[in-house]
Amino acid sequence: MKNYKEILIQYFDSKNKNQFFEIWEIYIPISMRIHEKETIKLEFFLQLYFIFSKVSLINNSNKKENFRIVNKSKESLKELKDNNDYNSYKSAISDLKDFLTKNGEELAKIEEILPYYALPYLKEPQTHPQFKNIFSEEWRNVIKKQLIEYLNHLYSEKSEPMLVKIYQDFLQTKW
Repeated sequence: MKNYKEILIQYFDSKNKNQFFEIWEIYIPISMRIHEKETIKLEFFLQLYFIFSKVSLINNSNKKENFRIVNKSKESLKELKDNNDYNSYKSAISDLKDFLTKNGEELAKIEEILPYYALPYLKEPQTHPQFKNIFSEEWRNVIKKQLIEYLNHLYSEKSEPMLVKIYQDFLQTKW
């Protein structure tokens, strides 16, 4: 049977947001998800990854062209509105706005996250210098690496609470 770390990585790789966060909420203590800055930041960037993973804006290394969401001409905009990528993008932006509305008060306390509040209002975020990286495969790999490191550290022997260790030692020395 796979452990929770492997399952989370599997759901990350398959872009299965709902299953990922279902397991995440079971194994990552709520106190950490609410009060620990590094956990909050990681969860935010995981949300961004999943939100934009449904949009084919992520540049593959074998594709040279970028998908342009909105052009200035009305004809181009009409063509894009019929395009699945445009619909996926609009859905992703709606999801991001919902997420920011729901979690905005806590997220706004973290300076590194504040610039991302502008993301839903940009017409072409994949070309904006501040945000274009989140549409790259490299960014996806960085987020995955951070996730793996976080999970490895979270339940490593080094990060085990002292009280748990004392209790385990007690159980081993008991009669």
